[in-house]
Amino acid sequence: MSQLVKRLTRKKYIDMTASSNLKRCLGTLDLTALGVGATLGVGTYVLAGAISKYQSGPAVCLSMAIAAFASIFAGLCYAEFGTRVPKAGSAYVYGYVCVGELVAFILGWSMILSYGIGASSVAKSYSGYVDAMVHGKMSEAFKDILPMGDVPFLADYVDWFAFGITMGVSIILCMGMRESTKFNTVLTLLNVAVIIFVLIGGAFHVSGNNWSIEKNELNGTCDNSAGDHGAGDNSDNGTKCLEYQAACLCQMCREDEEDACHGKPDSFNWCGDGGFFPFGVDGIVSGAATAFYGFVGFDVIATMGEEVINPQRAMPIAIILSLSIIFLAY
Repeated sequence: MSQLVKRLTRKKYIDMTASSNLKRCLGTLDLTALGVGATLGVGTYVLAGAISKYQSGPAVCLSMAIAAFASIFAGLCYAEFGTRVPKAGSAYVYGYVCVGELVAFILGWSMILSYGIGASSVAKSYSGYVDAMVHGKMSEAFKDILPMGDVPFLADYVDWFAFGITMGVSIILCMGMRESTKFNTVLTLLNVAVIIFVLIGGAFHVSGNNWSIEKNELNGTCDNSAGDHGAGDNSDNGTKCLEYQAACLCQMCREDEEDACHGKPDSFNWCGDGGFFPFGVDGIVSGAATAFYGFVGFDVIATMGEEVINPQRAMPIAIILSLSIIFLAY
């Protein structure tokens, strides 16, 4: 039994003076682009809207700030480990060196699972957007080719487009670190450019009235004679109340909002209490817990320890810069 415990807790010794077979070719800019590219995506295209709609409302910015604050501390921990053990492997190597083989085994498979879920979720999101652009023809074709049937926890069909994206990225990674890093930098700049374009275009459609909607408006019980929010005359105000009622009361939107209205009475208003904090502090904290998933990916910087020119300087700076850029984008 003692031998088993020793094997499970034995630590890995790393000779810091030994040469590496990996070429040190990455700088601070390369690592920053790598961290942004690995993280920026799901939070912008999927999470932000979902958190705003179901958990935090307009206070989604506060949820993102709390998640970013927690991520920065996690990033500093990675930076500390990365400078002390500048070897490839990230949390797997850190756990192997500091704790033992069993913990390293768990961490290693957890990382594989995390990266797999992250890559598949983003690829699936891209597939959904492309399918929406062609009016659902791609998904209909996939259902005819290889349907999955009515299986719980599985999709209705095999998404070959998402599979192709994943395989294409895998092939690019196999071409070498320098080539894949250049490709990642180009895609990251394109991604940031698209986000900036959306922000500039969306700025002309911002309405501060959405931050001060009253609860009676969401329930559709506001008085048409009451003052409006700058949206038009009393008739327009009454029309908006009816629109809010149709969108928020489970009695009228249960089919469209099955998850939000599941097990709720017809009189339940899933849109909250209105205002800037429609779901209160609980909604902000819940949204922050969900938003933290949008910051997962910066740890990929720590996996490049053996390929960084100056890891003690470049890795901490790249982690902080990438998290800051990601937070501003969210």
